[in-house]
Amino acid sequence: MNTLAAKTPWMPSYGWWLLTAAVVATGVFMNWFIALGVLVFMMVQIFRPFDFIATTLVVTAGSTFVYYEGGNLTLQLSLLTCAIVLMLTSYFFTATGRTFTLRWSPLTWPILMYLGWALINAARGVLTGYPPKSILFELLPVLAIATTFMVANIFQARRDLHLVFVALVGIACGSAGLGFWVFSVIHTHTSGVYFNWVPGLMAIFMINLALRSKNLYATLAWALGSLPFFMHQFLSFRRALWIGCIAGLLTTALMFGIRGGRRRWSHVGLVMGLVFGSGAVGAVSLELLYGQADILAASVGRFASIGNTELSMETRSNVIRLIETAGVLKLIWQSPVVGHGLGFTFVIPNPIQGGRMRPQWWMDQNYFLIWVTQGIIGVALYAWLLWRGFLFTLRHARKRQDPWEASWFATTAAMTIFLTLYSVSDWPFYQVGPAFLIALLYGACIAMASQRSIQFHWSPSAAGWRRGGDRAPAEPATENP
Repeated sequence: MNTLAAKTPWMPSYGWWLLTAAVVATGVFMNWFIALGVLVFMMVQIFRPFDFIATTLVVTAGSTFVYYEGGNLTLQLSLLTCAIVLMLTSYFFTATGRTFTLRWSPLTWPILMYLGWALINAARGVLTGYPPKSILFELLPVLAIATTFMVANIFQARRDLHLVFVALVGIACGSAGLGFWVFSVIHTHTSGVYFNWVPGLMAIFMINLALRSKNLYATLAWALGSLPFFMHQFLSFRRALWIGCIAGLLTTALMFGIRGGRRRWSHVGLVMGLVFGSGAVGAVSLELLYGQADILAASVGRFASIGNTELSMETRSNVIRLIETAGVLKLIWQSPVVGHGLGFTFVIPNPIQGGRMRPQWWMDQNYFLIWVTQGIIGVALYAWLLWRGFLFTLRHARKRQDPWEASWFATTAAMTIFLTLYSVSDWPFYQVGPAFLIALLYGACIAMASQRSIQFHWSPSAAGWRRGGDRAPAEPATENP
């Protein structure tokens, strides 16, 4: 008789019953999508308890599906905050001896300056008396960027890189699945969590892996694996996502091909030809799958309407953005240098919706949104962060010999270009989903590239700090500034 089978209890332990009860209760009293998130969260804690990277992935996944356009934002952010608290707790358990260590890199100053200026503007918003809810809505994504330094302290490429990649692919699959399902129901353009930018990011990651694969079969597998994610971005009918994906692909091709010779450019041609050729076949297949013969024609008309301001179904978002910009420019003129502070709300009439007027703290243009709340100083810091992030990741994408690490840096560089253009017609740095994902990508890049750190510590006599390398001994020498 098998002794292992004999010792195995025939009923699950109490912990598994509690897990099942928590998931079912969440599904019954809230919704089953949140229940799925609770299940993933608790399973992660069972198999990797208080692991910071695993918990960060749960927070990243949860923040990706926060639906700003769908209502119940306070409830969603409250649930996310509970996960964030556990993430911070996990950090203190994981970062033994490195809790107050700051990894130094070309991105450190831009992030610190951006965070510092945003916190000052949050304090201004509190002192001015802006609605606390509006301040918190804007402050939470800013604080999410601060987790870059925590990820940089804990992330180890050999242990975590593949885990994070698989998790991000899972998040992208969840978003893509929602998007395909929603399009099958409404057969037209929509937005929200159903069509976010995570699938596009992971498609570009797979293209980078395809370019760096030594095996032809691996190249084909990665290139074809990216196709469903590109199809998802295509079905979004969001022009910002289309432009971001095109810019990301172009950036990826240039980073890999420049200074690489004819052989590399031929590899770029093979991968890009495969992607665009398969994409054309996939677009035709979507028409057959959904029984909608005008998908390609509608996409051409949608893309051609980017700069059109005539009022129609395809261009109404352009008109709304112009109205928002005109109204916000008047507010910017009142305080162009320092802005009005986080939590500032404004009222802009919407003639397309019958002149409806309501207070809002957001607008579909990240640069102007930062300008109105944080002034031209905030815009300059935001642009500086993106510029330094691109140069930092570009340099290491070219230097790295390991294909996975090089792909991570190249994808992050392409993502930075993606965000630079995406911010023209959306507000990614004021939403928790993009903010946590950006922090994860940049934090991992700093962890893999930085060999310098500053460690803050307290002694019985006075406070001081330590400077050391990436693999500093347990008790490095103290250097007083």
